[in-house]
Amino acid sequence: MSLKKSNRSKRPLFFLFLLLGIGTIWLYSQYDAEAGGTDPTDIDLSTFFGGSGNECEFGRCSIAIDDDGSIIVAGSTPSTDIPLQNPLFIDSDAGSTADIFVMKLTPDGSSLVFSTYIGNGTAQGMKLDDDGNIYVVGYSSDDNFPTTSDAYANCVGNGIDAVFFKLNSTGTSLEYSSCIGGAGRDEAHDIAINSQGQMIIVGDTLSTDFPLQSPYQNTAGDDEDIFLAKLSTNGSSSSLLFSTYFGGDSRDYGWGLEVDDADNIYIGGRSSSDDFPTTAGVIQSERLSNAGTDSIVAKFSNAGNLLYSTFYNTVSTSEAADIAVDDNGNLYFVTTWEEAIKLNPTATEILYFVDLDDFFVPVEGKAQIALDDENNLYILGQDTSSQSNLVLTAVHHTGRAVFSRTIGGSDMEDSMGLALRQNNDEVTAYLLGVSKSTDFPTINALYPTLAGGFDIVITNVTGLETAVQFNEIYLPLMIR
Repeated sequence: MSLKKSNRSKRPLFFLFLLLGIGTIWLYSQYDAEAGGTDPTDIDLSTFFGGSGNECEFGRCSIAIDDDGSIIVAGSTPSTDIPLQNPLFIDSDAGSTADIFVMKLTPDGSSLVFSTYIGNGTAQGMKLDDDGNIYVVGYSSDDNFPTTSDAYANCVGNGIDAVFFKLNSTGTSLEYSSCIGGAGRDEAHDIAINSQGQMIIVGDTLSTDFPLQSPYQNTAGDDEDIFLAKLSTNGSSSSLLFSTYFGGDSRDYGWGLEVDDADNIYIGGRSSSDDFPTTAGVIQSERLSNAGTDSIVAKFSNAGNLLYSTFYNTVSTSEAADIAVDDNGNLYFVTTWEEAIKLNPTATEILYFVDLDDFFVPVEGKAQIALDDENNLYILGQDTSSQSNLVLTAVHHTGRAVFSRTIGGSDMEDSMGLALRQNNDEVTAYLLGVSKSTDFPTINALYPTLAGGFDIVITNVTGLETAVQFNEIYLPLMIR
């Protein structure tokens, strides 16, 4: 099967205007997202990975690229037969609901560096530090989930707790592993690592006794609340630096998490609470009347002080599926209403709004976004018409959708994760999804065929710098 192209693929258009009155020629070159034509991007790696079950069924799988270009994937699997390589743990609870796994591929995708189960549970988010160490968060109800001697807490006796762990870059050592939570259900959705090597975790909790430290908000609402926590470890013990509830009297969820160069903390998610805490002067301080849910984004200082918090919604319901932040502190997020938004550093102004036509953003943080060095925004979602097939869209830093490409087979796909690799001016996106299409297009695949159910699919898209650079380039040529 040939790789599918979106019906919004592009072509170069050249317009020449001769302004006789002032004797100036302007050459306008635009790579048009609305016209048909040749796609300048290519794919040189596309592979399945999985076992006989439905991979990533109970949570979100995540992807990251390290400095060497190796591909790391973390997620959850009910399969007892995923490909393993130098595993730290085998599936110790065959037939259980799901196990967390982590795997690493060489940059060309030709071989597994390692692949291992970790323990019974569900993985939701992953980040790498500067040394390529792998940090994963999720949740588990397993009293025997592996924890290290310096864990903040073990996983015994509290039902479903948030879990978070650090695996070294070669997959040979579980450097740190811990639970955190109270008597209710606690789920971690994303993790970030600040400049001091401290772990920041966001998730949601039903526990009225969630452990708190110097909290911004010290009481829980009547339903799920967002929790935000920062921890440090010195190799012999770990400590909770701050931890807080964040929410109102209805359901509040935190899915996306980022830190900036000053270690400020940004979260994105959704809220159904009329009394969700917001700050003065932001773009939307009150929830949209009668809305099911509103997108929420917020910024905390490194010390845990709330710097801003705002709703965002213009329709019946909206959810911020993922966030990104640039070097200037501008915040980007994508909503489940097919919108890409850029906010200024104080959330008092929308710098751009992009309507992502023919683009479906799944709920629960499964759409992912990433910025390149020029602050062009890349978004992974799904095709609107089928709510299937993987769709990669690019938004130029000026706020215009300039590229879209659709990849999939004849059955279902679901988007899961997105990572960028930039080598000088070359930009490559790595798309992570799941597919049950036996004809999902594979190229240079380590695993070219579907193993069963929904398998993980990993696909790269190269040449994105060419696809984006044609947006509104004006070349003035003076005639004298």
